[in-house]
Amino acid sequence: MRIHLAKKDFQFCAGHMTIFSAHEKERLHGHNYSIAVDIDLKAGAPLIPFNEFKAPIRKVCEQWDERVLLPKDSPYFTLESPSPLRFTVCGKRYELPEDEVILLPVDNVSAENLSRLLWKKLQAEFKSHLESGAITHFSVTISETDGQSATASSEK
Repeated sequence: MRIHLAKKDFQFCAGHMTIFSAHEKERLHGHNYSIAVDIDLKAGAPLIPFNEFKAPIRKVCEQWDERVLLPKDSPYFTLESPSPLRFTVCGKRYELPEDEVILLPVDNVSAENLSRLLWKKLQAEFKSHLESGAITHFSVTISETDGQSATASSEK
């Protein structure tokens, strides 16, 4: 049995820039990201209320919405000051209010890394169902535009 969740409110609007090298990056820009999650349940497993899956997805959407997402683990990102948040990328200095930025534990802010990061967060949220065998597999897809997405999933 597969549950597919792609609710209208599984969205967040965020700014980012993909960094390619010490001297090349995209301009700071934004996307209206959307999330879809597929969850495979073991045949005969007890029913799990959908809200147990939806609530943690909505929580991440709320946290990442209307923020600038930055890759704190990038070798090309230098944090100079936490408040106000001052940083350098590709020789350019930026200053943003710290409450409008989220430093993510990734080397680049991309759909691929966002889907992996959300997958890890949901893996922790679904831990008891994964350990019991009720969930046999799940995947997370993050779309940054129509027709352009990345999916992270557990191994089958």
